[in-house]
Amino acid sequence: KKGDLVGARNCLESALRQGANKRSHIELSKLLRQIHGGSAEDRATLLQESVTHAKASVQLGFSDPEAWLGLGNAYVTVYFQATRVAADLDRALQAYARAEANGPEIPDVYYGRAQVLRFR
Repeated sequence: KKGDLVGARNCLESALRQGANKRSHIELSKLLRQIHGGSAEDRATLLQESVTHAKASVQLGFSDPEAWLGLGNAYVTVYFQATRVAADLDRALQAYARAEANGPEIPDVYYGRAQVLRFR
């Protein structure tokens, strides 16, 4: 809320050092996608770290649609801001499909899928 991304990152990483939990991985993945600045290589590293945390959230909550949504969003961000590799969009679509299959409808899943299909 205060825009202190570094402080928020430190807090989430501290929570994860106390013990792995799905919510902290989801939020850290989101936060890493919001950090800008530095070189293109630094940005790519942050985005890959975001994917790593999104994958960890899925492993901790395999049937949680929000975890799958986060993984899909992480892959979309990697595609648009780092790689431009179509396989990242395919991975995003797979994650969105898992999100849809695992729970109540989440409008962001449909929005994310539509954005991927628009640029695919």
